Amino acid sequence: MSEIYDDGWVGTIPGLHVGFYVDGSAGPYDEVRGLAPVRFSRKKKLLLVNVRVPKEVVNDFDKSFRFIVDSLHDASALAADTFVRKGSEPFDLAKASALIDGTLLYFSDPEFRKRIDGQMAPGA
Repeated sequence: MSEIYDDGWVGTIPGLHVGFYVDGSAGPYDEVRGLAPVRFSRKKKLLLVNVRVPKEVVNDFDKSFRFIVDSLHDASALAADTFVRKGSEPFDLAKASALIDGTLLYFSDPEFRKRIDGQMAPGA
């Protein structure tokens, strides 16, 4: 999560990149365990975090949505801690949390839910 500028955001403010790994046709991701920091770049002001998505949430909109939101909050807290621990410019946890919570409101909208329910059905 970072702000986008006309010519890109890399290195302008502390950012967080979260990669979600779901087992499927691309293969199993046995090397990804839970939520874990993978790479920190002081130059790019960026923390990369990998998240393994549990099988039991994959085909359930409510469970998968809650998992994503919780994982983003956890990754943001990890980023805030990591940037401080590394002696880098602080990661804005309050701003990240507000962005996540604002997204939560948007995706919780009943009209959005109607559109997405058909796409989450098995075989869709």
